[in-house]
Amino acid sequence: ITGSAKGQGSIVINGATTAVARKQQVSFTDHLTGFSAGMKLQQIAQFYQLVYPDFDAKRYQELVDFLELNQQQKLGELSKGTREKLIIALTLSRKVALYLLDEPFSGIDSMSRKKIINSIIKWTPAEATLLISDHYFTEIAPILDEIVVVKDQTIVVHQGADEIRDEHGMELEDYYESLYMGGVTDDK
Repeated sequence: ITGSAKGQGSIVINGATTAVARKQQVSFTDHLTGFSAGMKLQQIAQFYQLVYPDFDAKRYQELVDFLELNQQQKLGELSKGTREKLIIALTLSRKVALYLLDEPFSGIDSMSRKKIINSIIKWTPAEATLLISDHYFTEIAPILDEIVVVKDQTIVVHQGADEIRDEHGMELEDYYESLYMGGVTDDK
């Protein structure tokens, strides 16, 4: 993202500058509000496969098996946690440069959440970027390469995970908590 202080600028993803080209580079957590409650999970996956040429049906099936989703179940029958699992499966089944996961683990029980977090790297291509916005910081900290902390609508930290550990002598979770407790200052 480039631009001026007045909010004008441009967004470029992997060289793509037009809205259509950028959307082909990004997979994001869609809350599935455009689908009817009576649609089966299998039908939703078929829609994704039709609309997104980069949708990998084999990867989707692996995720469905791993997350123990019933493809014959209807969207309206899903608990909040199961719905979130479906959203993760659909999002990570596309082969793109950038994955945007917004609060992907809300509503998912802690055991399933840990299982998904520990395995998320398996389904993210090595050359892709995975951006996670979440309040479950402690559980996602082990998979983070860098963090961006937004406080009061301002980016207060954008730093590599290893740099934080080395410079501040603390784990990411402790560093993150200290930011909100006023205990860490930027010595740069």
